[in-house]
Amino acid sequence: MRKDPSNSGSYAPVNLVIPTAGEILDDGTMIELVENPSQPHAFALLKFDGHEPEIRSQIEHDGRLYIPLLIPSTLRQALRLPSGCAPSGSTTELFTRLVSVFANFTDLAKQAQKSVVATLLASWIPELIPVSVTLFLWAPDPAAGARVLAVLSSLCRPALALSGAAARDFTALPGALPATLLLFRPVFNRRTRESLGALGWRGFWTLRRGRLVETIGAKAIASDAALPDDTTLGPTLVVHVATTGRALPSLDKKILESLAKEFLPHLLRYRLDRCTSPIGESDHAYPGSPRGSLVHALEACFRDEPALQEAVLPLIEAAQNGQDPGRADPRVPLLEALRARCHEKGRDRLYVGEIALDVNAQVLANGGKCELSSRMIGSLLRSLGLATRKLDRRGRGLMLDEATRLRIHRLAREHDVPSTREAFPDCEECAQAQPPAT
Repeated sequence: MRKDPSNSGSYAPVNLVIPTAGEILDDGTMIELVENPSQPHAFALLKFDGHEPEIRSQIEHDGRLYIPLLIPSTLRQALRLPSGCAPSGSTTELFTRLVSVFANFTDLAKQAQKSVVATLLASWIPELIPVSVTLFLWAPDPAAGARVLAVLSSLCRPALALSGAAARDFTALPGALPATLLLFRPVFNRRTRESLGALGWRGFWTLRRGRLVETIGAKAIASDAALPDDTTLGPTLVVHVATTGRALPSLDKKILESLAKEFLPHLLRYRLDRCTSPIGESDHAYPGSPRGSLVHALEACFRDEPALQEAVLPLIEAAQNGQDPGRADPRVPLLEALRARCHEKGRDRLYVGEIALDVNAQVLANGGKCELSSRMIGSLLRSLGLATRKLDRRGRGLMLDEATRLRIHRLAREHDVPSTREAFPDCEECAQAQPPAT
């Protein structure tokens, strides 16, 4: 028997003590892990049964005592949790406010901002989304990708930002913690991609240290290399992150904590309202929509506002297909410049600095404002399988031998570079790169 804290004169039977980081109980009652508002750096639990939420250091319910999950101190320092919940307003209002945050603090294009915010909202309702949600931020400038992840670390449920992680590191995470993984430049080999692709699927369990754990939650990855052309990562939204050159506001620890304090209570309320409201059949079933499983599944984020759903989902569909309508793929002007240089008589080498000048001139001529540094050009070349090397005292670059020229021509056609629609006269590589006649 245990004294019931809600009534000093009564006792309630407690048969089981359950450490938890969050539960949706059979009767619809929700328990969420939150910051203890009366005890800094300590956890508490929020209970919500459709009425006014209540926060306690422990929750008794139906003969069970729920206590905060014990989390190692080093991991505890990396997490930001809400200290309560507050009305979130309409989904459109919350969505618009979150988009404004990314517009202010990052270089993401407008369409990309909306895709990122959709992933953010999905991290708060993983129980309603049966597929694994993965956001891939392709950032040739690593600092730009890191900035997006930093903002997400203040807004996702609950975010765990890791740098250089590999497949073996995921097995060390607490299985009961519903963490949103934010991975900066992970060891992105096939094994890591396969491990990530297996995480986040509702209803599937992972064997970890002899125990079965269910790991559901969104994932965001920032890499300076393009996403490999395989399917091991599962359904993925691909967003290009490039620098515009505009001065961005400071984004230090104080600012990130301020964002968390402002938004996490509203996002928690968004979760409570979503997960306790009636769930439609589409929220239970694995989607089979021709629009794509991930796009169809993310409808749950906007199910109460069809107008917002119709405005956002086409952008997510384009991102899932590797298209970012708000900012051109930087590989296109790069390959355009490389292909043009291949047609210069007597040209046998090409320096990275020369390529950067060519690409930036082309971008500016087309009305763009984004200038690519030599370092970013090097990252883009590597992502295309064109490894640079030190040529001489002038620096690194490419030797334009026959194999490299042919690869550039074929890559240009694969990426639909405009100039490939016409073959250059007397160019053997142009002829070989043409698609076979039908």
